[in-house]
Amino acid sequence: MKLTPAQFARVRDCLPRQRDRVSLDNLQVLNAMLYVAENGCQWRAPPSASATGRRSTRA
Repeated sequence: MKLTPAQFARVRDCLPRQRDRVSLDNLQVLNAMLYVAENGCQWRAPPSASATGRRSTRA
């Protein structure tokens, strides 16, 4: 599940205001939380588009 900007606009006022210089906006953070809730952080279900574009490997 991924929120669109139009869907996010409906809940924007319920979230804390962003301060200073941050690398992620609230929409990205909320989408990441929804991803974890949906997938349960399974190792074989990495997000299709990560912030860095790189995938981590197991040590």
